[in-house]
Amino acid sequence: MKRYKYNQGLTLAELLICLSIVALLIGVGIPSFSSIQARMQSYVLTSTLARSLAAARDFALSSNSTVTLCGINQQQECVANDFKEISIFIDRDKNAAITDNEHIFLISSLDYSGQLNLRAALRRHYIRFKKEGSAEQAGSFIYCHAKYHTASSRITVSMSGRSYIGRDLDGDGIVDMTSGSPISC
Repeated sequence: MKRYKYNQGLTLAELLICLSIVALLIGVGIPSFSSIQARMQSYVLTSTLARSLAAARDFALSSNSTVTLCGINQQQECVANDFKEISIFIDRDKNAAITDNEHIFLISSLDYSGQLNLRAALRRHYIRFKKEGSAEQAGSFIYCHAKYHTASSRITVSMSGRSYIGRDLDGDGIVDMTSGSPISC
């Protein structure tokens, strides 16, 4: 009886076919993964802003004081565009900047790639919550991702002091303004 010896390896053709399939799957998957990562970054940023707005309102109610929330620059001044930190403090001198005699409740770092703007009423660079929890002016934080427009987001503060996360109203994948038009970056 003759025994045949079987090799337990791959031929070169089989190996090339497997590598081609893996390369194709990676090529299709990487852009999709990048988009998912961008949406997750937007979700984290929006959640951080929503929690900060709720905390500022709570601090105003619990301290029985007017509390300011704003994005701050290196000089600890409230700015409307491209800030990397958000602060909640009692602005005693009403100068929209953190000075030595002011109580700071929170300074939180923000991680994002793109543009983050605060569009508040009366061209203000901050949102102030009164001691009863209402806001002195309405406004919206608008985030535009650097590469994926569908990862953009909006969070709006009403005059009652409540915050609302923007939604995609028309199903095009882009968050809409309250007017129904898509976010403009």
